Formats: sequence, structure tokens, C-alpha cells
Amino acid sequence: MRRPGRSLRGFQWIAVALLIGMLHCLAAETGGFEAANRLAAEGKFAEGAAAYDVLAAGGRTSPALEFNRAQARFKAGQPGRAWAHLLTADRLSPRDGTLRMAAEQMAPRIPAGATALSGADHWIHLLTLNEWAVLALLSMWIWGILAVGGLLSPTWRLKLRKAVWISGSLVAVFTLLLSGALWSRWRNPDTVVLQGDTAIRVSPLDEARTAFSMQEGAELRSRGTRGDWVLVEEPVSRRTGWAKRGEVAVLPFR
Repeated sequence: MRRPGRSLRGFQWIAVALLIGMLHCLAAETGGFEAANRLAAEGKFAEGAAAYDVLAAGGRTSPALEFNRAQARFKAGQPGRAWAHLLTADRLSPRDGTLRMAAEQMAPRIPAGATALSGADHWIHLLTLNEWAVLALLSMWIWGILAVGGLLSPTWRLKLRKAVWISGSLVAVFTLLLSGALWSRWRNPDTVVLQGDTAIRVSPLDEARTAFSMQEGAELRSRGTRGDWVLVEEPVSRRTGWAKRGEVAVLPFR
């Protein structure tokens, strides 16, 4: 029969090994980030941008990484990619004033005339979709606990009546705000053109004719995907067409 102490020590060694592995990965990422920063500081913006791209492989990113990618891409003469990275950073950290200042400075220099990170409904983007969802879920749990507590005793029902009403109102408010944030994400542009005179085709085929062209940095709405193609919609004219994935960047749904 195996002794409990041996099993416990085995789990401890596994935990230590996992911790060491995590620390090694963190150190490697930190070292890679500093190396990319060094390349950008030396004026090697294209090399620095490529080093940042390696760190972001697999969808791992952060506001700081996206901001630095934006700066490196812009100074390397790639304003479309720079604008896409800056918008991504804003979605990851919507309350960062540094990002908004950078956007105001960069927007006039985007070929397509990009707009700064603002709008009539900008207040709803002070939180990410995940944060709105957490607030809605948390308020729902609080309301449920209070409601169940009121059912356990007539005395509690009287004491908790006001709290149940307030928490129920918060559930409705946060649910409406979450719905508004989702609707805003759907109707606002979420795709950035990465190259100048990008052809938007009538069908997802290389030989398909061009429906219209878009300038570098232009913002479109994504409306679906098929293989290596993205169905996009021009916000003003509402024209739709297909663009290759490498020619546009679809922002994360955050």
C-alpha cells in the first residue's frame, strides 16, 4: 500500500516543476520584450516590429505589447498595421489615457483619415465586454442570494425587501449596458485595412473582380469569414465584399 506522504510529496514536486516552468516562460517573454524594445530604441523599427510579432504569436498579447507594436509599425512606415495595433490596445485597456493621446496624434497621419478613439457612445467602452459581463453576472448572483434569503424567513423578507429591489434594478441596468456594448461592437468598425489600394472583391476568389478598393488604415465592419477571406462592409456606403486575411486585421471582440 502506498503511503499518503509519498503521494503528497509527488504532488509537491509536480507543483514545483510547473512553477519553475512558468517562471522560465515569464523570463523568456520578458527578455524577448526587452530585446524588441532595444531594437526599436536603436531605430531598427522593422526588426523591432517583427520581434514584437513573435511575442504576440498564438494570440498572447497585452496593451503594452500592442502599443509598442503600433509605435514600431508606424515608424517603420506601416500606418495601417500601426492603427490596427493601437485600436487593439484600446480594446484591451479602454481607460488608458496614453492610448487616446497616441491615437489623436496618429490619426491625422493615417492615409484613410482614421478617427480618434472616441464617439457618441464612447462612454460604454470605458469597460471591456468581459468587465460588463462580470458586473452583470455578479449583480445577478447578489440578487439571487438576497431573493433566496428572503424566502427562508418572513422576517428576512421584510429586512431584505429594499436590498432585493436595488440589486434587481442593478441586474437590469448592467444587463442593458452589456447589451449596448455588444450592439456597439457589432455596428462599429472592427477591421482595419493594412495595405494601400486593397481590392475588395465580389466573391472570396483570387480571380473575382474588384467591387471597390480601400486605402490603408480604412476601418470596415467584418460580417463573416470563409477560409482565408473576410466579408467586410464599408460603414458609410454599406457596400460589402471580400478581403484577404493578410490584407486586413480584424480586431479582437473584447
